[in-house]
Amino acid sequence: MKFVALVFTLSLGLTLGACSTASVRVMPGAGGTHHAVARDHEQEGAEEAAVKGANEYCQKHRREAVFVQDKSRYTGKMDENTRNTIRKASTAAFMLGGFGSPLQTAGSAGHMMTNGRDYESRVAFQCR
Repeated sequence: MKFVALVFTLSLGLTLGACSTASVRVMPGAGGTHHAVARDHEQEGAEEAAVKGANEYCQKHRREAVFVQDKSRYTGKMDENTRNTIRKASTAAFMLGGFGSPLQTAGSAGHMMTNGRDYESRVAFQCR
């Protein structure tokens, strides 16, 4: 039974860390330059989602995205280094703690504290 709980905990932890939950908006622009804005829990997720949104927008118009500019920033309320430390520690605690253990509970609490879409990525692009 402990083995099943451990496998469940590990798979849930990996799933929480691996899934992208980015929010993406693509805004057509005047003069042929468009903008894709994405927000996600991690900087890499926001950047990937913005590029993907731009590519999908151009593909719908049977064109290819050409990127003009990109910019990413942290928009969270807590210090970015503190947030990242809590997020890493909570992931480790969640994965190491057994099902229902205090360590897993602490990991879940830390994850909830840092679960906002605190990274924003903006890309300017043209469809050619």
